[in-house]
Order: sequence, then structure tokens, then C-alpha cells
Amino acid sequence: KEINQLKKLELLNVQGNNLSSLPNRLKKLNHMEVINLRKNNFKFFPEVLTLFPELREIDISHNPSLNLSKAMDMLAKIKKLDFLYLSGNNLSFLPSEMSGLTSLEELHLDKNPELDLKQAISVLVGIESLKILNLWSNDLIEIPSEITLLKQLNGLVLDDNPDLELKTILNNLGKLQNLKVLLLRNNSFGSLPENLESLSGLQVLELSNNTFSEKEKKRIVQALPTTKVIFKKWIVH
Repeated sequence: KEINQLKKLELLNVQGNNLSSLPNRLKKLNHMEVINLRKNNFKFFPEVLTLFPELREIDISHNPSLNLSKAMDMLAKIKKLDFLYLSGNNLSFLPSEMSGLTSLEELHLDKNPELDLKQAISVLVGIESLKILNLWSNDLIEIPSEITLLKQLNGLVLDDNPDLELKTILNNLGKLQNLKVLLLRNNSFGSLPENLESLSGLQVLELSNNTFSEKEKKRIVQALPTTKVIFKKWIVH
């Protein structure tokens, strides 16, 4: 069968196929919910994706030539879009039109070390549905105080940013009353600042693959008695 005949297809994975476009005949795939376009050569967002009425998840990571500004008009037409992956796309800013993604709940901006996070937050404030933000491996040193404007955020990923200055960051994150899950894995942290009470609203604090002593682990757990604190050691490839 040709792929356009698979009319009940819900997931399409074409990762790593050197693609720069998608054929218009795919428009017959009315049940498509998830599409993985990672590691291709897309410069322009495939317009055919706007014709999938059930599409809710798009991964177009590692397409470093993608023109995100031009993609916004089409992304905004995908009314059920909940999850968007833009990892490793050489992003330095987010287009203002991104605030038009009114159903977006989870956004992955990891592996974009040139991203102007302050500017990005100014755009993300307009997405009131956004719940989870992934900033893994972005060479972050600080998080701008404007992060407190993302009041609806309940999950934040800051893994693999070993140069983070945590003291000020924790104070600001503590102002996010809906933040329930914070990931700080693989950051080579040997200790956390004294002001841990600012994180008392967390349900989960993930601290795996850091270098805490047993004494420091005990202090952290005692400082956050209602939070599930996770310490694990795993191999990073």
C-alpha cells in the first residue's frame, strides 16, 4: 500500500530521511495525531500538516535550516497542537507569532544554546495553555526573572546546564505557584543553595546524576519534606 492509503494511520515517523518536503497526497490521512520529522532538511514547514484535523504532536527537531517565523502561520492553523519539539534548531529567538499557538501545552526548546531566553519568555507569556517547558542542554547560566511571568507552568526541565547559578534561580522559581516538577539532572551539582524552602510547593525534584554527598542529600530531603526528591546515578552517552 502507498502511505496515503493508510487512512487510519495515527503516527508517522520519517526521522532521518533527508527530507525537505512532504507530498500533498498525505492530506488523506485524517486520523494522523503524531508526526516525527526529526533530523531532516526542512527549510519550510510542510503545509500538508495543516490538513490533519487530529494532529496534536509535531517533532521537527534537528532541522537547523527551518524558517520558524514562516512556519508560525501554518502551525497556528493546527488547532489541536499540544506538543511541539524544536530541539537543536539553532534558534536564537522565538517569533512573536508563536503566541498564537493557543492549545500548546508542552514545548521543547532544548539544545538551542544561542536562544535569547528573555525574549523567548516574552513570547511564551502569550501561550496561556503552556504547562511544560524543556530547556535541557542550553548552556544556561541564569534564568531571567521574567520566568515568573509563566504563572501557568507546572513542569520545567533544566537538565545538563552545569553552569546554572542556582541561588537567584530558585527564588524566582519559587514564585511559580503552579510549578510541580523541576528537573535538574546531570548538572554536576555538589550542593544546592540554602534557600530550598522556596521550592516547597514542588511535588517532584529530580536531581539524578549530580555529585551530592550523603550529608547534602539528607539536608535537601529534610528541607523539602512534602517533595519527592530523586537521586539516581545513570550513565550519560
